[in-house]
Amino acid sequence: MKLIFAADIVRHGDRSSIYYIPEISAAWKSEDMGKLTLKGEKDAIKSGEEFNQYFIATNSLLPYSFQPDTIYIRSTDFQRTKETARRIMRGIYPSQSETIPINTVPREEDLLLLGFLYAYGKEMKSLTRSRHCYVPKASKQIIKEVDLELKKINNKFGTNLNESSDIVKVADVIRVAKIHDRALLKKMSDEEVEQVFRVAKLLFLDIFKSPQAACAGAGALLKQILEKMDGKIRNEVSFKYMLFSGHDTNLLCMMSLLGLSLEEVPYLSNIRFELFKQDAAKFFVKISYLNKTAKIYSEEYCLFYKFKSFVDYRLKKKCEAVLK
Repeated sequence: MKLIFAADIVRHGDRSSIYYIPEISAAWKSEDMGKLTLKGEKDAIKSGEEFNQYFIATNSLLPYSFQPDTIYIRSTDFQRTKETARRIMRGIYPSQSETIPINTVPREEDLLLLGFLYAYGKEMKSLTRSRHCYVPKASKQIIKEVDLELKKINNKFGTNLNESSDIVKVADVIRVAKIHDRALLKKMSDEEVEQVFRVAKLLFLDIFKSPQAACAGAGALLKQILEKMDGKIRNEVSFKYMLFSGHDTNLLCMMSLLGLSLEEVPYLSNIRFELFKQDAAKFFVKISYLNKTAKIYSEEYCLFYKFKSFVDYRLKKKCEAVLK
């Protein structure tokens, strides 16, 4: 089979913290918050070099020199995602990366890649006030664990963190500080740190179990990828590769929508959709996450019409109300 089209949804590379809690860590200046780090830049280039090997050397999907009609790149309008896309392109096309366009739209208009944030931002804020508004009833036990952990944090650092979502912020501040060897303002044992991470993970991943959250965050994107594959089969689409540079929420929403197991998404993780041609009439789709195949109808390579049926079912049955 010959690879004729591919689309990657990639989380940005290593970044500074996106949250500022000075009582816990003042490692980052406000102007440096949420930006791609030097490590993130280097890692993204390395990912691009792996993409070069796969798409150019191994599968001959892309030409050795960049051609404008072969690649489409879309990024959210954040420094860390745009620069991640730029560094990935540097890995694929080292001498031409600066000339490759990276498409963005204003954040408040980006329903393709930020749909989850804008469709469910109010509901998520309501969760932090009412404690049970958005998270399913089965997750009340998680809220209890969050409350207990926040109480410990407040006692240790003198903070006044009372909203459930604050545990995710605390975990991010601590995790980023540890990655970059930045000291916390008060010492925490390894056991204390792991407990914060565990509870934050429970709460964060629980959000994406909701069909509404999955559809708002990934429905439009999955629909676009399907349409581009269909267009490629009909010879109506010229480009061969699409790169979507986004956030962990993009991958988690897509994983949930596809029925994949939810897990923490490391920096530069990617979900890849590939379209293969066997002969004039047979086309197959392969989906992978972190280079591991995600089976569709128990098949590693799913006939396109079956994949289309699978997506239609997900969009129409699961997402109809959200996508109207």
